[in-house]
Amino acid sequence: MGYLRLIALILAGGAVISDLVRGTIPNIFCIGGAAAGFLVNVILFRGFGVKRSLVGCLVPLVVGFALFYFRMIGAGDVKEVAALGAICGYGILELVMVALLFGAGISIVILWTKGIFFERMHYAANWVMRLIQTGEREPYRRYENAPENFHFSIPILLAVLFYAGGVII
Repeated sequence: MGYLRLIALILAGGAVISDLVRGTIPNIFCIGGAAAGFLVNVILFRGFGVKRSLVGCLVPLVVGFALFYFRMIGAGDVKEVAALGAICGYGILELVMVALLFGAGISIVILWTKGIFFERMHYAANWVMRLIQTGEREPYRRYENAPENFHFSIPILLAVLFYAGGVII
């Protein structure tokens, strides 16, 4: 299990650095991390490792598509979590839940310190109402460089630190 935790840390750490510096998470990072996770899972768990890795990879792709569809997160974040799923296996849902909690906490702090917490809650409520009433897809983000937008690779890394430390999964 130590190898899997190390691969997850390298992937998540590299993704944060790339996301902060370049604004993207390269496909080669995600493909390499998924391949390494798959290989180590197969070595450690044999046939069960194949199933564990595939399920861990596919679940975030299916679930993350909805968030990407509404432009709540980027494609790189979805691919990164899918690669982490290939590493973590069935525990990916727990990792994602922890990342979402970290993301929500960071968002609240950013919104509160910028003085736009209630404005954004109003915007979110109106966005949901428009979606329900019209049924039309509208990107959630108002504009790309809004002060409340941040790189979701950061809460993913925080969750992976919990995974690597044995706190979750």
